[in-house]
Amino acid sequence: MRDRCEVMTTGGRLRGARRMTTDGTEVDGYFGVPYGESTADDLRFGPPVRAERWSGVRSALFHGPIAPQSTSTQGMVGRGHDEDNYLLRRGSNGCLQGEDCLRVNVWTSGAGRRPVLVYLHGGAFSGGSGNDLAAYDGANLAARHDLVVVTANHRLNAFGFLDLAALDVAGYERHVNAGLQDLVLLLRWIRDNAPAFGGDPDSVTVVGQSGGGMKVAALMSMPAARGLFHRGIIQSGSMTDINARDESLALTLDLLAEVGVDPAHLERLGELPLDRLISAVSELGGVWAPTVDGEILTEPLVGAAAATHADVVPLVVGTNLAEFVNGVDNPDAERFGPADLAATARASFGCAADAVVSEYRRQYPDEDEFGLHAALGAWWVRALAERQAAACSAAGVPVHAYVFAHSADVVAPRVRTYHGCEIAYAFDNADHCRAQTGGAPEARQVAHEMAGAWAAFAHTGDPNGRGLPPWAPWTPAAPATMLYAGGPSGSRTVIGLDEVMLRWARGRAVPGLHGA
Repeated sequence: MRDRCEVMTTGGRLRGARRMTTDGTEVDGYFGVPYGESTADDLRFGPPVRAERWSGVRSALFHGPIAPQSTSTQGMVGRGHDEDNYLLRRGSNGCLQGEDCLRVNVWTSGAGRRPVLVYLHGGAFSGGSGNDLAAYDGANLAARHDLVVVTANHRLNAFGFLDLAALDVAGYERHVNAGLQDLVLLLRWIRDNAPAFGGDPDSVTVVGQSGGGMKVAALMSMPAARGLFHRGIIQSGSMTDINARDESLALTLDLLAEVGVDPAHLERLGELPLDRLISAVSELGGVWAPTVDGEILTEPLVGAAAATHADVVPLVVGTNLAEFVNGVDNPDAERFGPADLAATARASFGCAADAVVSEYRRQYPDEDEFGLHAALGAWWVRALAERQAAACSAAGVPVHAYVFAHSADVVAPRVRTYHGCEIAYAFDNADHCRAQTGGAPEARQVAHEMAGAWAAFAHTGDPNGRGLPPWAPWTPAAPATMLYAGGPSGSRTVIGLDEVMLRWARGRAVPGLHGA
């Protein structure tokens, strides 16, 4: 039948679903495919194990289980945040949590040798999944841009970042950064199976937004990942969340105490009910993040210092204009006036406030007072991206930078360019995610430009391409930034974008982010 498709992988034969995009292109989708064995019982908190072969034809029609996580990390679905849930369509498509969560989803147009684009989901290192946002649908990106598109699930929070290796117990030397080890196993699965899906294992681009961007940076710092991917894109993910060894050890001891397991009897961890562990993670709080253990993760995440440890793989890095200060679920933003802008700018920038506000008015003439306030509130996210670009460029990494400033007038004009709003455009899903983009011609144009640049980068390592706005590389001497703006002026490269604010920010302590 035309709605069925099959492929032979290293694990066995899969049956997926074929669908027609709005462009008339057939796309094959395979969902919930295991790339690793269940991480339950004696594999809990330890290195992942490659999935065993299956017999016959395995159905791959729907996404698999998502990684265990507390409900508070799932976007508060159905518990408030009404506008956020409407815009981003949160909810994991109804998938249950479970430890058999090492699953991968693939979209492809069939036989060939196309670049592979691997998208790592957001949610810091604690929550989310490869299918929890409507924007993660990879059909259009695969069909329109000649790519094989991959999303996946991996272990999170304590299940992915409990540091048992710090306890110095025999047999647990590699029980650290398990969630990152999952990503390496995923990339090895892609290397071995890309040809079956029409993909090129020698042309793999890893992309991530927010926590997904931090995962891209982590992969750049992992010896085991080198050679498994060849380009990286970090969207609003230059936050360098990482735990010092004493922090991760303290979290580990707290969790063991919470569940009543003595460090001398770590084997009992595999016997605990899953619900008990999820409850303990939720009750404990704390920030679960990677640890520099010296073997699996050998350096701080790219951007905290000079990036001399990273492979020289081309990098795209950027942020949204407003990020976390926006009008989503915030009707008070409609009453924000000039006096409010002056007061908040002085509170953040002191005697530099007038110069920073004046420069932002010049660079973003279409923004009202609240829009400028939202943009100024994202200064530290932009500063971290700039520092990451500088560190990587100094290490010889080719870097392109961007700011996403296109604001679709959906829900209310106050919404602005909130954290995550660019994902639908990067996936070329302006129509698929109309609640998020409005589906207007301008939104389609911005999606064409952004997804086109991501695809060109995946194909060649350069985001420039036919029909796309020219994009100059970022260098310390000429900090060129692509401004995805839409509107009459269109998207364009700007030299020294936000330079006044960034000059103010350089040398200052930049707050990190936990739980993005």
